[in-house]
Amino acid sequence: MAEQSPDYKKLFLEEQRRREEEQRRREAAEQAQKEEQCRREEEQRRREAAEQAQKEEQRRREEEQRRREEEQRRREAVEQAQDRAEEKTRKTTLPEFLDACHTHLHSGLTVQTDATLSTRGDPANATNKLRPENLVLWEDFPAQQAAIWDVLMASDFALERHFTSLHTLEESGEAILRKMMSSELDLYLFQRSTVDDPVTSIIERLYD
Repeated sequence: MAEQSPDYKKLFLEEQRRREEEQRRREAAEQAQKEEQCRREEEQRRREAAEQAQKEEQRRREEEQRRREEEQRRREAVEQAQDRAEEKTRKTTLPEFLDACHTHLHSGLTVQTDATLSTRGDPANATNKLRPENLVLWEDFPAQQAAIWDVLMASDFALERHFTSLHTLEESGEAILRKMMSSELDLYLFQRSTVDDPVTSIIERLYD
């Protein structure tokens, strides 16, 4: 019996369909790959956009924090300047007054070292001047002074503002600093303005 001849047309069509199906599968796979790539790129863009937004938000918060801190520093600087101005112009307490007298008045003593600009009298000459005849040791002076000081500082008086302002004392000190001691009169005026007048004001306030 003769062998039946293959159906070439059918085989051709089947092969063509197989190739077309394979082509469609490849194209579908490529399309899926492209879509996956696009999805990944889109996801990457979203992540980058989110990170950028987060960084911008962080920068905004940091800038806002810096602005608040700068504003706080500015307010504090203004308040401190106001406090310093008020502190200098207001009356002083007894401790503040004594400290300022030492700092701005007593420390301003300067002596004229040029002998040609100074008086030439004998410093040992005490004729017609008040002076003690005898000097007696005041043995318990330190204890008495400490006791009086303790009582004074424990009182309300020590915290009350009765005395010359820091600003005025500073200006007085500048004037004293410009004046060199070149005579007994200069020394007398220095003592009066830096010792006698402040002590007098303290005693007057104590007995008001």
